[in-house]
Amino acid sequence: SDTNNNNDDWQTENWDSPLDLNAAEFAIGIGGIANDLLNIANKGRLGDLSPDVLKRNATLGDLKSIDNLEAAQLITETQANALRKTAVNSGIDDVLKNTKKLDKTNGRANQFEKAGDFGTAKQDFYSLKPTNIQDRGNGVITGQLADGRNVIVRPDSRSGKATLEIQNTPNNYTKIRYGE
Repeated sequence: SDTNNNNDDWQTENWDSPLDLNAAEFAIGIGGIANDLLNIANKGRLGDLSPDVLKRNATLGDLKSIDNLEAAQLITETQANALRKTAVNSGIDDVLKNTKKLDKTNGRANQFEKAGDFGTAKQDFYSLKPTNIQDRGNGVITGQLADGRNVIVRPDSRSGKATLEIQNTPNNYTKIRYGE
């Protein structure tokens, strides 16, 4: 039996590349992936590319890079999902800045109050970069965050205030009420 797989086949003219990349295009692609890693790890500075550093530094602005790294199989699906969760949590932390935590209610929600109105709530909704955005009518908009959580913005609620709701789990919500 022929055990020689001839590893040099990739260099011959007989190799059919579905991508048909030349060397320059390939280098640019690899450079882009390396740049994705650097952007997440150190925001553009060369340094530690360990999973812990990547996870600690991921932000919503890195979602495309995370997708690229996963597609190139440089990180696993589990690692990509962990990075997405970190990125989403970073975005939620940004939205929660300048809020006041309200007393615990009888329900399942952690509630916060923030200055602003429905326009501010919608800005915060879109800042979380949701996908699968749907207009549900009466001003209610829903979407899905990169880590799979659902997010809803509505012009009013039982409290009478515009609300941004993040559904963390079926039994845990974060609600931000907008108004003075």
